[in-house]
Amino acid sequence: MLVVIFGAGASFDSDPRRTPHDSGLTPPPNHAHRPPLANELFEMTGDVHKEVAAEFPRAWGALMRCSQDVRAGLGIEAALQAMQDQSSDDPDLRAQLTAVRFYLQRVLTRTPHLWHEEAVGQTAYVSLLDQLRAWSRVVNQPLCLITFNYDVLLERAVEAVFGHEITTFEGYTAHRNVHVFKPHGSVNWSYRFPFDTYDSGERLKRGDDARRLIINSDPEDATVNSDASELVWRAPNDQPLEAGGQGQTMAYLPAMAIPVERKPGLVMPEELRQAMIQDLQQATSVITIGWRAAEQHFLDVLQKNLPKGLGLHVVTKGSDAAKATATALWETGRFTKYTLHDRGFAPFARWEISRYPDDVAKRTSALQDSVGTVGRLLRGQVKPVESNPAFDQIVHRQEQLDTERAPYQLF
Repeated sequence: MLVVIFGAGASFDSDPRRTPHDSGLTPPPNHAHRPPLANELFEMTGDVHKEVAAEFPRAWGALMRCSQDVRAGLGIEAALQAMQDQSSDDPDLRAQLTAVRFYLQRVLTRTPHLWHEEAVGQTAYVSLLDQLRAWSRVVNQPLCLITFNYDVLLERAVEAVFGHEITTFEGYTAHRNVHVFKPHGSVNWSYRFPFDTYDSGERLKRGDDARRLIINSDPEDATVNSDASELVWRAPNDQPLEAGGQGQTMAYLPAMAIPVERKPGLVMPEELRQAMIQDLQQATSVITIGWRAAEQHFLDVLQKNLPKGLGLHVVTKGSDAAKATATALWETGRFTKYTLHDRGFAPFARWEISRYPDDVAKRTSALQDSVGTVGRLLRGQVKPVESNPAFDQIVHRQEQLDTERAPYQLF
C-alpha cells in the first residue's frame, strides 16, 4: 500500500496555473484565495480573512496577538501554545480560542472553495491522483491518503478521479482502492454536546448569533474533552444549535485541532484511527507532500506502525524544507532510502507529456520539465539515496533524462 501524506504546502501549491509568488511580494489578484500556510492563517491580507474576522469579534484579541508573534519570528504553533497554556484559569481567553475555532473553520471553508472554483476543479490533487490511480491498477496496490489539512480539496479530487463522493465518516474508507484519513479534523466535522447553559424554553438562536452564544459559554474544556461530546459529520453552514430529545439543546463546535506545539492527539473517529493504523502497517512506500513532519505525536504513530525498510519520497518547496522533512522522518527508523523533490507540489504532480517531440530542442525542454515529476517516481526512474539525509550535502538530485518511458512498477 502506498501512503501519501499531505500538509499545508500541498493545498497552498495546488493550482499548476498559479504557482506561489515570492515571499514578501504582493500576490497577483488571481492568487488572493490561495489556501494559506500555517503562519498566514491570521494575516488580514485577503478579503476572506477580513470578512470572517469581522464576523467573530471575540477572536480579534487572539488574531492580533498571534499575528504580532508571527511577525516577530515566532511560529504560529508556539504563539497559540502560549495562549492555550495561559487559558486554564482565564475564561475570557478560552472564549477567544473557541472563537478562533469558528474563524479557522470559516476561512478554511471559503478560501479553498473559491480557489477550487477559480481552478475549475483542475488542481494538482487531481493530476496526482489520476496518475496514482493508473499506477495502482497496474501494480495492484491500494492508496492510503493522509491529510493534515482541514479543507476538502483532497476529497473533491477523490470524487473527480475515482467517482467516489465522501459524505459520511464511513465514506473515507468505503472505496476499495483509495482510503482518506484526516488526523487533525476537518471543516465539516464537529463536536456535538449538550448545551446546558441554554434555556430550552427560549427560541433557539441561529447562525452567528448562536455561534457567539456558544463562544461566550466557555465550552472548550467542559465539552471537547468530556465524555458527553461526540464527533459527528456536520457541514460548516449547518445551524450550530438544535433541539435534542427530552427538551435538551445540542450545540456543535468545529472539530479541528488548533495548530499548537503540543497537539492533544488525533482528532478523528476511533474507527478511522484504527483503519489508518491498519493501512500504515501495510505500507510499501511513503510520499509526503507539503508536510513539515513537525507533529511529534504523529511521527510516533509512524514509528510504531510503519514496517521497516521503506522508501521515503519528500515533495516540498525549497531544498532546506525538503531536507528537514526527510531528516525528521528518517529518525523514526522506518526508512532506508529517500528521494527529495524540492520544486513544490504542482510541478511534481504534472503529467508527463504523452509523446516526446522529434525536434531536439523541444525534446530536451520536455525532458527537463519531466524531471522531478511523480511519473518518473512511479516508473522507478528516480534513483534513491541510501544515507541519512541529515548528513547529505547534495540535496536536489536530478534523474537521468531517459527518453524511453519505463513501465509502472513498485518503488
